[in-house]
Amino acid sequence: MFGFSISDKYLATAAFTSDLKTFEVFGFGGSSQKSKDSHVTTSSGFSYKKNLELKGHKSSLNSVSLSEDEKIVSAGIDGTLKIFGVKGMLLDQHV
Repeated sequence: MFGFSISDKYLATAAFTSDLKTFEVFGFGGSSQKSKDSHVTTSSGFSYKKNLELKGHKSSLNSVSLSEDEKIVSAGIDGTLKIFGVKGMLLDQHV
């Protein structure tokens, strides 16, 4: 699962585990490479850098998206909903 922010600046990913990862997106263009600051450009030209690994869910995630104001919304299979800021702060949660 993944979700892009409306500005295409951030990408949030989850893979049916409790791990939620965010990436800062720099756009498209360039050749496949990895720089010293963990900035990666894929062979298709997608350029990104790992931003955060968000913790807080105790069960697997089944949904992740980014809101218009770039908040990260994630839902676990245990019924929990968590809202994080793009800097990683837990802003709200619902059980």
